[in-house]
Amino acid sequence: AACLRKAIIAWGVPDRIKKDNGADYKSCHIEAVTTGLEIATPKLPEYSPECKPFIERFFYTFSRGLEELLPGYCGHSVADRQALREQATWAAKIMKPGAVVDVPLTLAEFQAVIDKWVNLYERSPHRGLGGETPLDVARKSILQPQKIRDERVLDILLAPVSRPRIVGKKGIAIEGAHFTAPELLECIGKKVEVRRDLINAGFIYVFTAAKGKFLCKALSKGLEGKSLEEYLVAKKRHVRALKEKAKALETLGLANRTPIQILLEDELVHEKQKVIPFQPEADNPAIREARKAVSADNSRANKTIEAVPNMPPKQITLLDPLDSGWDTEEDLARGFREMEERCLKKIPHVG
Repeated sequence: AACLRKAIIAWGVPDRIKKDNGADYKSCHIEAVTTGLEIATPKLPEYSPECKPFIERFFYTFSRGLEELLPGYCGHSVADRQALREQATWAAKIMKPGAVVDVPLTLAEFQAVIDKWVNLYERSPHRGLGGETPLDVARKSILQPQKIRDERVLDILLAPVSRPRIVGKKGIAIEGAHFTAPELLECIGKKVEVRRDLINAGFIYVFTAAKGKFLCKALSKGLEGKSLEEYLVAKKRHVRALKEKAKALETLGLANRTPIQILLEDELVHEKQKVIPFQPEADNPAIREARKAVSADNSRANKTIEAVPNMPPKQITLLDPLDSGWDTEEDLARGFREMEERCLKKIPHVG
């Protein structure tokens, strides 16, 4: 995408490009870019360099005209590379065990050399063009490509595209982060297309999945201010650290612990280190008014309690089993006989 950006800024938007069948060229990112810019990409059969002769010829010129001049050149083929390995200077650097291999050019320096060489190539006369330069032939052509003069517009079109997302109640979830915008409230449950901002990882550009119409610019405050490249590098570093930690646990024989064992052990560690910080009393106008209401209820309840007269407690007479006033056994037997006689008088006599 970076190379395509340079080409579009310098030359304009092409109507058609021929690309290889490599994974990079068949990625969703490149497919989205060519679709958005309406660039035709005819499918070429695999292992058929004759279908793109101009590209193959340029690679030949590039490898002979520039690569052979660069330090660290290792040949055009396996045979050339083997011949270079047999040289003493190469063997002293590469073949000797433990030797330090110097990288003469960084990736940025190598790209800068390529850019200068391309500019020189465009301004050099070509025999196949009748002695004219590629730039002269391009300027004389009546088929001039369209230009995108606002580079920011081009950056949005070239931004990395993730798979279609479903807008949820919390916004759009991407790699653990949630991006929100007021415009997304009307799109909950709908599928959208998302493009990442290259300069600020905290922003995404949201388009409709069906027609690609722009909806809004969504924000994730946790990622705001970080470049997308820095974020992706940090994420890869974090994943690598997790893998190294898992490998270390396996080496120490701790990888066979069950999830519940790990959870309980971590809970014990946190329990020992638990410190309860001081939390100030919450205060705002609404809370203060609520406190007044509670105070009014408490004072009203206290007044109600004071208004109730003090009633003397009800006297309860307790019977003492040792009191001499209780009936004796003879008294109880006499009472029982009298009661029996009264009952017999009330029952009618039969016969």
